[in-house]
Amino acid sequence: MNPRISRIGRADFSRIMATGGRISAPLISMRYLPSPDQKKASAAVVVAKKVISTAVGRNTLRRRAFASFRALSKLPGFSKSPTAIFFFQKLPLDEKKKPILVSSHEIRKEMEFLLRKAGFMR
Repeated sequence: MNPRISRIGRADFSRIMATGGRISAPLISMRYLPSPDQKKASAAVVVAKKVISTAVGRNTLRRRAFASFRALSKLPGFSKSPTAIFFFQKLPLDEKKKPILVSSHEIRKEMEFLLRKAGFMR
C-alpha cells in the first residue's frame, strides 16, 4: 500500500481525469498533472476486472506498480513531482487465453518510459 501522504484523493483523481494529460504504452497508460506545490510524487494504480479477473492478480499488479513508482521516484533523474494515475490495459495471454502477470522489471520499464515522455524524468 502506498503511504497516505503519496496517495491520490477523490478530488485529485477527478481533477486529473478531467484536465490531465494522457500518455500510453503497450501495457500501461498514464494520466497526470504536474504538481509544483508538492514535494513528493503521488500516484494511483488502477487494474480493472477486465484486465485480470482475480483480486489476487489485481493486487499483485498494484503492489508491483507501486514498488516500481517508489523506486523510480528516488532516482536522481526524477526532476518534478507528478500526480499520476496508472491504468493497466491488456496483459499478454497464455495458450489458454488467461492473462500472464507481467514482471516488476517490465512494469518499471514502462513506467520509466511514460514518466520520461511526460517530462518528469531526465
